[in-house]
Order: sequence, then C-alpha cells, then structure tokens
Amino acid sequence: IDSLIRRNVDGIIFSRVSDESRVFNILEKTNIPVVVVDRFLEKEDIPSIVLNNYQAGILAGSHLISLNHKKIACITGPLNIALCRERLKGFKTILSENGILLPSDFIYEGDFKFESGIDAIKKFLNDGITVTAIWAQNDMMAIGALKELNKNHIRVPEDISLIGMDNISSSEMVTPSLTTITQPFQEMCQKAVQVILSHIHKKEMTLNRIVLEPSLIVRESTRLFKES
Repeated sequence: IDSLIRRNVDGIIFSRVSDESRVFNILEKTNIPVVVVDRFLEKEDIPSIVLNNYQAGILAGSHLISLNHKKIACITGPLNIALCRERLKGFKTILSENGILLPSDFIYEGDFKFESGIDAIKKFLNDGITVTAIWAQNDMMAIGALKELNKNHIRVPEDISLIGMDNISSSEMVTPSLTTITQPFQEMCQKAVQVILSHIHKKEMTLNRIVLEPSLIVRESTRLFKES
C-alpha cells in the first residue's frame, strides 16, 4: 500500500480484504479513491461492490428444501467476516420459515480452504451427526467435503446432496459436478472500475454501496431426497 501511495496512483481497487484491515486507516490519510470488491464494510465513506450474501443463503436453502431435505448442515467461512454471517443468516431464515432447524452442532466454521471441508466432514462423522444435505459457503470447502465423503463411502448425491458457492472452474470438473451459487465477479469488477473513474473525474456518486445478486447453478451434486 505504501508503494502505491508513493507512486501517486489514480485509484485502488481492493478485493476480499479483512473487515478489520488496517489498510483503510492508512488510506483515510490520503486522497486516493478506493473501492472494495466483495466485502461489506461498516465504513460508509468507502465505496463497495458487494454480493447480496443474504440472498445467497436463501438460494442455497431454498434449493435443498425444494428437494425435500430436512436434515441440513452448513460449512461456513470465518464468522468474523460479515459476508459469512449474512450467508448463514439467509440460510437459517429460509430453513426456519419452512420449519427446519439448524442446530449449532450442524454448523462448522471453516476458513474457505479445501482442508476445512475435509475437517468439517470428519467432525460431523465423529460427532455422529447424520444429514441428507450440506451447504458449504465456497466451492473449495465443498470439494474438500466431497473428498472426505467419498473416502468414507458416502455417496454424493445418493446419500448426501452438496452445494458450494463461487462457481470456480473446479466445481464443474469434479465428479459429481458441483451445484453452486455463482457471483457476478466480472460485473463486480466493471462496477468497481466505473466507481473509480467517477471519483477521478469528480463525478457525483449517487450510491456508495452497489449490491449485485447471486444465482443458482444446478449440477449433479444435489438430488431429490426420498425417505425410505
């Protein structure tokens, strides 16, 4: 950051910085326009381009409910990050509205890494938790979960339906291909550039926060649950 400030760049676009990042304290002392992509920040004076993460949770939960799942678990990202809390809130809300509980032991807090998905499944199995569906808040954790489920001879989607999020390239390459929630990353980046250019050219900004909508991509890892 210090290097960018010394170069007197026209603007800075940040992606996925921590909610508690000290970067903003540094930038507040400069006049360089800043935009944050894919993070909801409490600082109202910093423009941000964000996903409707609450709706992402709604989409994931609604899809599983439509497939007759009632025993559902969730692998979250770090809950000190606002977007993870919003995703979980949306997920819990739609489940609750349909009479489905999400007990605390059905929630595993991960860190968005592949290993988190593996560790989540290990914990669920060790704790004797049986579910018919899991939503992982990103695809890497979902793929880790898929690996550990396969290792334990638990079939996806025959035994457990699995949803990820982000629609990374690997989500379509794994077997079964992963049902996921996609984010409009390209549109986010385009909006961020537009905001930076507006600041540079001293144009008035009508919105300091632009919210974009997620969408569901249904593939092979989810299926209708039939009670035996």
